[in-house]
Amino acid sequence: METNVHFPTDLNLLWDSLRVSLRLMEKEIKKNRDVKGWRKIKSIRVKTKSIFRSCSQAVFKGKNENHKKETVRLYLNQGKEIMKRVNTFLEIYPIEKIKKYNDYTSKFINQIERRLLNGEVIPASEKVYSIFEEYTEWISKGKRNSELGNLVLITTNQYQLIVDHKIMYKEKDPAQIVPLLGRLKENYPDEKIASLSTDKGFYSKPNFEDCSSAGIENVIMPKKGKPNKKEYE
Repeated sequence: METNVHFPTDLNLLWDSLRVSLRLMEKEIKKNRDVKGWRKIKSIRVKTKSIFRSCSQAVFKGKNENHKKETVRLYLNQGKEIMKRVNTFLEIYPIEKIKKYNDYTSKFINQIERRLLNGEVIPASEKVYSIFEEYTEWISKGKRNSELGNLVLITTNQYQLIVDHKIMYKEKDPAQIVPLLGRLKENYPDEKIASLSTDKGFYSKPNFEDCSSAGIENVIMPKKGKPNKKEYE
């Protein structure tokens, strides 16, 4: 299932977080005239966008490492300044929606600092690919066709009719077999599953045993690696 997101980099995700925070702040300022210190919010947004574009240009197209780090620091300092001012506002007006995007600002500042200034590799478990469709996963990282979204599990019968489907949000194939058997039994109580065929991504010994104990006579679930003679047959 493809999600409607732009190509994610920590630099543009930080800009997303900052621009949404500023937009929400602008709405609050219009509603509450007591909010002080944000008179030049429009010029802050324009300045931040300009710094973001310069930073992206330097990081992805520039060759001078010192210049890259200098523009990254400038971008991060601008982000930290906005985050600090938003935090001051949140101490008086704890608005959850603004806090959410300000927390994202903090997260991406930290990741950019670690990756581009300290040379760290950010673990996949820490990465976020969209602040709007937060369930988005990076399915394929091909050089030409990157796929961003969520895997979909589709089960068909012997006539190639779809009998079950499920969108998998941060789930893996091996964990799907037992719930799938439960749904099939519930939705088709009068039908007997004579055989079940999957690809090797679904294999685990417990899954194979669960299918066999559910009365499925022919379980075709290849495992990763070289099969023994019995498995090959």
